[in-house]
Amino acid sequence: MATDGNVKEQRAAQRQRILIVEDNADTAWIMGRLLTALASVVVEIADDGPTALTKLPDFRPHIVLLDIGLPRMNGYAVARRIRELPEFEDVLLVALTGYGQEKDRHECTEAGFDVHLLKPAGADQLQELLRHPKALRSIGESSNGDGQPVRPA
Repeated sequence: MATDGNVKEQRAAQRQRILIVEDNADTAWIMGRLLTALASVVVEIADDGPTALTKLPDFRPHIVLLDIGLPRMNGYAVARRIRELPEFEDVLLVALTGYGQEKDRHECTEAGFDVHLLKPAGADQLQELLRHPKALRSIGESSNGDGQPVRPA
């Protein structure tokens, strides 16, 4: 029989985990608050690329919202490193950036990003990310009971 503690742990394990990689603390905090207001998600924040990479193995995010203009290691380099890790090939990698030129979009694609969003992202855009098939693939709520992912409406 499941205890309240076990049920809470199971529900927490089924919630989408989102890693926000943003060097502006206020922007990261606001983004985290907006995401938690939109859905039952678990948010972790990293303020630079190396910190984000160290958080990956334990946090195991479904979505990574990654700024491009980061200190110590830019977002393109972080994205390339994430894509080199087989256990994170299914993570939804989102460039959330002020860089919006065609060359920037091309470089995002080359680095392995799935989605390119310009700052500031709106609530509608974030809700689309939360329903993205790649973001839903590995959480229990996205399964129809036989292990097959359910496509968002």
